[in-house]
Amino acid sequence: MPAETVTDHWLTAADGTRLRLCEYGEAPRSLLILPGRTEPVEKYSETVERLLHHGWTVFVADWRGQGRSGGRPAHNPQIGHAEDFDIHVSDLALFLRAVQAANPLGPITLLAHSMGGGIALRYLQTTPHPPAALRQVITLGAMITLPKQSLPHTCVRLIADIACALGKGQQYALGQGDWGSKDRDFTDNGRTSDPARFAREVILLTDHPDLRVGGPSWGWVRAALRLSARLEPGFIAPVPLHLLQGDQDPYVPLPVLRRFHSRVGNSTLTLLPGALHEPLMERDEIQAAVWAVLDRLLQQGPP
Repeated sequence: MPAETVTDHWLTAADGTRLRLCEYGEAPRSLLILPGRTEPVEKYSETVERLLHHGWTVFVADWRGQGRSGGRPAHNPQIGHAEDFDIHVSDLALFLRAVQAANPLGPITLLAHSMGGGIALRYLQTTPHPPAALRQVITLGAMITLPKQSLPHTCVRLIADIACALGKGQQYALGQGDWGSKDRDFTDNGRTSDPARFAREVILLTDHPDLRVGGPSWGWVRAALRLSARLEPGFIAPVPLHLLQGDQDPYVPLPVLRRFHSRVGNSTLTLLPGALHEPLMERDEIQAAVWAVLDRLLQQGPP
């Protein structure tokens, strides 16, 4: 996308962390994209182009510890770390205020993927009165649980708690490491069945090492399991919530997703045929069905 169409907003979180929010376009209605774990703003260039063409001002956030936002561990900036996702919820509130300030007259839609989806759900759970401009939230493969492990999640949580208590919260969890050869391997990647779009991300991160994020820390694992437990009781979404997920997504089991949906009021659930964990990065024929759903939701939202 043309560089001159991009406006970088640099925000300061309550704890002093600098956060990057990118703005594209000048349409009256706003759409805020919340990426997943490891994903920088730049990964969403194709999605941004499509939304611009359909009359949206698009904002994309770099979460703390990712992209070009601050908050990475000083001893190894590639470690994907989080203390508690309620901090990210506060960051989301800051992003929303910045979107309103940049485009004050327009309604706002959130489009949140994976970890970004989990944070958006927690925001809705803890914010009974969000800004009036926020009209709807759409999640794609929201992180309502962690992928199945060789050990039960209760055991993983205990190990993560112990590791954090021993001062290892900012160290890689067992078996995790820096971005490398495994991240360049398309085979059984679980995210997309499109080798071309997969390769595009590899090229992006090869050319821009500062954007790379490796595996999660013990602190991130503990924070993610806490988030899952907090979301489990359910809630009534204060704005329409649309849960979208690929029917081939290996990260969130469908029974878990269906149970979650049954406990969240004011929500819909739509499965996307053939899609893995990243529907917006899928093959053209799968994306056609994905965008048919998204276009319908976006058109029935704010005019």
